[in-house]
Amino acid sequence: MMNSALIQDRSQNIEQLDKLINLAMAFRKLDANKAEEQWDKAEAICEVENNKVLCRKLYYKKAQFYFYNNVYDKALDNVYKAKRHVEENSDLDAKLLMLEGNVFLALHKFDHAIRSFEKACDQFQAQGHIEQYVHSLYSIGNAFNWSDNLIKGKSFLKRSLDLAVERGLKETEMKCTASIGILATKSREFKIAEYYFERALAIIDEQGDTGMKVQVLKSMGNLYNEAKDYDKAIGMLKQALKEVDYDDPQNAMELVHSFLADSYENLGDEKNALIHFKEFHKILEKRLNAENQARISTIEHEYKTESLKQDAEIHRLKNVELTKAYDNLKRTQQKLIHQEKLALLGQITSGIAHEVQNPLNFVANFAESSSDIIDEMYKNPVWNEKFTKEQKRWLKEFLGSIQKNNMLIKKHGVRASNIVRNILSHAREQYEGKEPVSIKDLLEESLKLSLTEADLKLIDVQEIYRAGQSAMHIYPADLKRVFLNILENAVYAIHEDIALGAKKSLYCIIIETYKKDDAFIVEISNNGSPIEENIKNKLFNPFFTTKVDGEGTGLGLFLCQDIIENEHQGKLEIAGEKHMTCFRIRLPLTIN
Repeated sequence: MMNSALIQDRSQNIEQLDKLINLAMAFRKLDANKAEEQWDKAEAICEVENNKVLCRKLYYKKAQFYFYNNVYDKALDNVYKAKRHVEENSDLDAKLLMLEGNVFLALHKFDHAIRSFEKACDQFQAQGHIEQYVHSLYSIGNAFNWSDNLIKGKSFLKRSLDLAVERGLKETEMKCTASIGILATKSREFKIAEYYFERALAIIDEQGDTGMKVQVLKSMGNLYNEAKDYDKAIGMLKQALKEVDYDDPQNAMELVHSFLADSYENLGDEKNALIHFKEFHKILEKRLNAENQARISTIEHEYKTESLKQDAEIHRLKNVELTKAYDNLKRTQQKLIHQEKLALLGQITSGIAHEVQNPLNFVANFAESSSDIIDEMYKNPVWNEKFTKEQKRWLKEFLGSIQKNNMLIKKHGVRASNIVRNILSHAREQYEGKEPVSIKDLLEESLKLSLTEADLKLIDVQEIYRAGQSAMHIYPADLKRVFLNILENAVYAIHEDIALGAKKSLYCIIIETYKKDDAFIVEISNNGSPIEENIKNKLFNPFFTTKVDGEGTGLGLFLCQDIIENEHQGKLEIAGEKHMTCFRIRLPLTIN
């Protein structure tokens, strides 16, 4: 009887687990908090059962949930949890490997994605699952395509396509032909790309897959944009808009409007270009808001759970222990702040010695000397005596090119020399006392140090000094460190946005100064990779960084806030701009 009751309880638990998983998946688009509640209940059942198979199923489904919600870090975390519950000496589930590969692909970790897909591919082949094997070959080829390894991408996609045609796997054939079309567009083989896209559309019309049709029409629009056939591009993209299922969150309207804006802009139709550019930004903002809301809901739920644990822990600690822990933390922070200041100074002066200036001087001087020699040559009597009119014409053209090169060499040599002098001057600045200094001059010096020539070609820098050359009693070295840090973060955000594949017609950094309510205001804005709303309040916390490991200490903005608020009695904040990240520095006109 007892065994019978246990079996019945277990059966009920398994049935309840399935219901909870289905409920959580159903709440995916409706209510993230309710979905999280179902997951919590499901995990509680798994803890009771302590069954690896059930746990693996739960975390696999939970990983899918976060993947569909575009919360890729949590999707990956649950993939790893599912992998930990695989039975010993058994192969990892190939479907789990495919999901892991897709998560890595979304995170642009292409090497990891390819390894996961290859493992899944081997398992599908060994187990005789031909349809899944063919699809995994397509996934490998698609990952290589994303990573711009076009030769390997083409090889795997062709293998997958041949097998799909042989086996009559229309869906995989459709995806392969579309991906080969994208690959051929990247290789600028436009006729081949057009052939494969048309082939994909023919299969889509048979299958009735509207979503895929939109994707292919969008890709064809991009193809004709690349081929500079803008009228054809507009035709394809408008057709894509007619086919869009507006209830589908993955309906590709965002990129369709972006490509249409590019097409009209290239045709000189600024009015229509602006219409589609605005539509693109409207949809992008809506999508980002939805993604952020999903993340916020998840974080809020985790925060509530974590807060209960922390409250219990805080009550357990004695007041004396809390005081000691706080004092130790403050001492550690002060040491780290001091070390960070030294590190910043070391980074600026590292590798720069006085001998660097000498070669730069030689470059500029010898360029000027070479120009003088050419001028002297024209004045020499030999010029008229020894050379014919035709020879002089040819030599003047040849020597003129050398003159232009000399001018460029001198110009950039002088620029490099000025940069070295600025850096050395910056390194020599003392930290003693306030000085009357022009904020405008400090900002201009910081710009020269922060932006390379390559950055200046990529980024439009706008300087709007409404406060003019107003001098203020400040700590110039420290304030320059603030400007440098914010400007370097702006350049980093722009490069990050480009690396993530964003297509903006213009990247800009805007510096503006003005006076308001007895305060001097400095605003530094950029339109690079945006800061998510849910982390804005953490940016000034010590040790918090959004940069990848090894690129940020998490102390830069914390130090900036310390310099502005404690040394200058001002305020450093992130202003609420729509499409720009803006750091606003408010300095009192009179600093005590």
